Amino acid sequence: MNFWNEREELRHLRERYELDKAQWRSEYWSLHAEWEAVAYHNRRLQGVLLEIVRAYQAADHNQLREAVERAVNLLNLEEEVE
Repeated sequence: MNFWNEREELRHLRERYELDKAQWRSEYWSLHAEWEAVAYHNRRLQGVLLEIVRAYQAADHNQLREAVERAVNLLNLEEEVE
């Protein structure tokens, strides 16, 4: 009788382990996707900020204004996503 109880308990633990493992994988890939999206957005923003610095150094006011507008648009887009 004790053997069957232990076997049932082991089966239950194995099922629980498989469910926990599946949930962990799901959460991992979800966080990974979020991280990739944040990294992509940061690279885009870094590029725009570099354009702002270059335009400022070149004293090109039109280029500076356009780069600042792109940065503001990116930041507004970020707020919409959150």
